[in-house]
Amino acid sequence: MVLRRLGMPLASIRTVCALPPSEAAEAVTAYWQQVTAETAERARLATFLVSDLSGRDTSMATLQVRFAAAAEIGSVRKTNQDVAYASESLFAVADGGG
Repeated sequence: MVLRRLGMPLASIRTVCALPPSEAAEAVTAYWQQVTAETAERARLATFLVSDLSGRDTSMATLQVRFAAAAEIGSVRKTNQDVAYASESLFAVADGGG
């Protein structure tokens, strides 16, 4: 019941309950670290959005962009020239015609 009140999904609770106590403690710690990191990220995003929407100076707000890119040749193209790039100040995606 306590794990569910923490917001842990039922499948994870099943796994944790099957572990020896010390491993279960580590699993709960890892879960809670993930929850707090996700919550902190959402808080930063909410602060950024509120500042932006209210017209306040957003120069001090930071928006962190996480990205992943994949490009496959597939059945339509024989080559692939797609590319994605990200840095602190630039995010770019180019769709190569191949």
